[in-house]
Amino acid sequence: MRHHLFSRASCFALVLSAAPAAQAQTATIVGTVHVFGDSVRRLRDVDVVLDPTTRQTRSDSLGAFRFVGVAAGEYRVRVRRIGFEAVVMKILAISDHDVAVNVAMQPSAQALATMTIAGKRIDYPVRLTEAYTRMRRSTGYFVTREQIDSLFPRDVSSLLMRIPGVRVIGMGDFEFARCDTERNVHVWVDGTRWTKYFSRDTLINVNATKAVRDIPVSSIQLMEVYSGVARIPGEYLDDACAVILIWRK
Repeated sequence: MRHHLFSRASCFALVLSAAPAAQAQTATIVGTVHVFGDSVRRLRDVDVVLDPTTRQTRSDSLGAFRFVGVAAGEYRVRVRRIGFEAVVMKILAISDHDVAVNVAMQPSAQALATMTIAGKRIDYPVRLTEAYTRMRRSTGYFVTREQIDSLFPRDVSSLLMRIPGVRVIGMGDFEFARCDTERNVHVWVDGTRWTKYFSRDTLINVNATKAVRDIPVSSIQLMEVYSGVARIPGEYLDDACAVILIWRK
């Protein structure tokens, strides 16, 4: 009888040791980054850091990012991109769940390098007073003569590729994310509109790319770029969805 009880107990212990160990469950954090007030305009190459871990990533061409295998708990998602105000979001990761994060980034007052240095005098022609006044108000994106001298750009397209919402494609061609067609991108040089569209009979079609192609960057004193209708100065609006103003020396 004693031998029979001992055998049953040994068998039970063997079954327990064969049971699989429980696997730890983790969460996945998925997110998108877009411009504040315009969810269609996604932002790429945005730095995303997951605190308090050391994990970090960048958003892709669709503004998407992802962290997989995240342990349950509270985290902060820190988002940064040049030209936009940094964003910090507190999230709660739950095991075996996807956590969706929607990040809206507000353009900062100055998208490029600092335009004015305390104690430094900026000289410019009197005829450009209105343009420099707009620069101080930070209603658009601006490239000054000083910045051009420091960047050594090849052409105007090389400067435009630094502006959020502008994508350079092919051999110097560019497009604005908010514009459905290049017809709505207007280029003004020294107060005169250079982009023109007529019927096929006249064979005149000067789009934005052609308008800036032959302008040497060495001749530019100031360039203004307005990538949204709400930012375009009224005198240059017309039917544009984006405007490039170039002022030569």
